[in-house]
Amino acid sequence: MNSFVILLTILSFLSISVFEGAVILGLIYIFIAYLRKKKSLKGELSLPLLVHAIPTLLSTLIYAPHLLNKAFERSVFLFLYFGGDEVKVNEKYLYRLNLIISLIGFLLLPVVFYKYHYKGTVAPIWGGVFEVATFYSLFSLSALALFLKTKRLWWLLAFFVFISMVFFSLRRSTILGLVITLLLLVFLLRGVIKLRYMMVIALLSISFGAVFSYNFVKKDARFQAFYKVLTGQEKLDNRTLDAISSLRWANLRAGLMVIERDIKEANIVPLLIGHGLKPEEREGLHIKSAVGYESVLFISEFIEKGLLGLLAILWLYWKYYSFVFRYKLADFLVIPFLLMPSVMFVGSLFTGFWDALLPLYFLWFRMIEQYERA
Repeated sequence: MNSFVILLTILSFLSISVFEGAVILGLIYIFIAYLRKKKSLKGELSLPLLVHAIPTLLSTLIYAPHLLNKAFERSVFLFLYFGGDEVKVNEKYLYRLNLIISLIGFLLLPVVFYKYHYKGTVAPIWGGVFEVATFYSLFSLSALALFLKTKRLWWLLAFFVFISMVFFSLRRSTILGLVITLLLLVFLLRGVIKLRYMMVIALLSISFGAVFSYNFVKKDARFQAFYKVLTGQEKLDNRTLDAISSLRWANLRAGLMVIERDIKEANIVPLLIGHGLKPEEREGLHIKSAVGYESVLFISEFIEKGLLGLLAILWLYWKYYSFVFRYKLADFLVIPFLLMPSVMFVGSLFTGFWDALLPLYFLWFRMIEQYERA
């Protein structure tokens, strides 16, 4: 399983189709291993993941069976988490995995700049600008872990190169996720490393943020609208809120109307398990004033997965963060594998609970759970 995790990590940046095929093979292996060893499901996230799968699959089966494969990806694929039990983790293995991840970060730089220069879009080998933001959040954490472990300035430089790519993507949700996660890391590092190291890293990170904040206002229409509101050039109304939020404000209003209608009409099934994936495609739920129901997690997930699905996600958040806040950081090399789910969790507050590589992030997290207990 150790070699499989390394292979899966490499594939995740090369091809999403091949990656998903490998995930399916991994799930089959985990299922057979659990049956053979008669193991019970364990782990901080096990029960929330199981509960989350029920409304995701059931509501999509009822209301959008043609999207059942997507529902499978967004629920059953997350069970790759249980494969962390089969990985034998030690310091040497974590060091190797961090090296591979950071090396991929450097190898993808020419690809990203090539696509930006010749195609006008920021993108890696597969995916688009969101993948650039997410990938380089991971690369940043990995480079920082290697710097704290080895004290080599090369890795600190790599950290700032990678984090600059996250800001360069202009993806606000991922930037917010990384910033909050780095603050969480500062909390975990209290008393572990010297204060001056933390201050230097923090000041340099703030400087990078300030430089790219200017870039946001200059290039991004959303930040331009926000800047005009702050400076009094525009008033804060539905139009400017839609511009600032990329229509999430309109999506939020539309989502609240759907929930209000379901409550008034006592639509018990949608209220309990949701309308299934992509509800805006369904007759009777089509939106004219918005582009979907993606607004804030509490509304968009409630519409898709109902009360049961939303509670499962909130439970998942609680179990994850309660574990992280209790975690005694004794080995810097665990940082990306422990904290990458946090980048996604914070970012998903405004984009929806899903990322194509989330099964891998959960697998890594389970590895660290086992490593801590060992």
